[in-house]
Amino acid sequence: MATNVAVSVPPATTRRVQRSRFFFGAALILLLTVFVGFAPTLFLRAFFDVPPIPMYLYFHGAMVSGWFIWLATQTWLISAGRTSTHRRIGWIGAAFGVLVVVAALTATIGLIPHLYRDGIELDQPLPFAAIALNGSPFATWLEFTSWVVWTNVVNILTFAACVMAAILLRRHIEAHKRLMLVASISIIGPPLARISRWPILGGREDARILFGALVILILGVAVFDLVRKKRLHPATAIAGVLSVVSTLAGSIFASGELAQSLVRALR
Repeated sequence: MATNVAVSVPPATTRRVQRSRFFFGAALILLLTVFVGFAPTLFLRAFFDVPPIPMYLYFHGAMVSGWFIWLATQTWLISAGRTSTHRRIGWIGAAFGVLVVVAALTATIGLIPHLYRDGIELDQPLPFAAIALNGSPFATWLEFTSWVVWTNVVNILTFAACVMAAILLRRHIEAHKRLMLVASISIIGPPLARISRWPILGGREDARILFGALVILILGVAVFDLVRKKRLHPATAIAGVLSVVSTLAGSIFASGELAQSLVRALR
């Protein structure tokens, strides 16, 4: 005698929500990192004894914060099954992407003139502890600012490349969401750097820790792929390798005479 067995299959919308929670959770973690990292100098600066900052840094903070708020909103819309709304406001992400690149480059280029206005010469000894990727301490402002400038530049370019690819591949959902997430991870360095300076964490900016955090975040996406898909998605692999390699390249280039001469020219 044949026996009918009822098999409960969750509806497509439920399965879609389950798949999307990782990206919403990752976006929230990045947004929280931005808030915590920028809180003393931007969001909650009224409660901290910090020096004034120029307007372009407010612009930079607003654009970067806006990007991560938008990312969290978009991933939440997908997790809530509101795909049509997600697509309708997608153009906001493209606009924010452009503004983030402009704001980040403005802040990076403006770093050296800002130091000179504060009476800091690049050849002066660095007054705080900062460790290069190779484990050697940065001795002067020039060495430190060269590292900051060039790692920022390569990370901004990586962000721009990943966002552009994500826009072009917006109909390929799996690639699109991974590219957007890795793009966001690639620019998380500045708030992480501010967190690393907290006295409770040693009070120094260590390039090794920042690079390690970048690698761990990207590996998190890779592990998600391997657990859920049983394979590494090409978008994760390509964007992840690009982010890691470009950061390494920027750090290596920053220690050379050419890179440091270009930083001097920003005065």
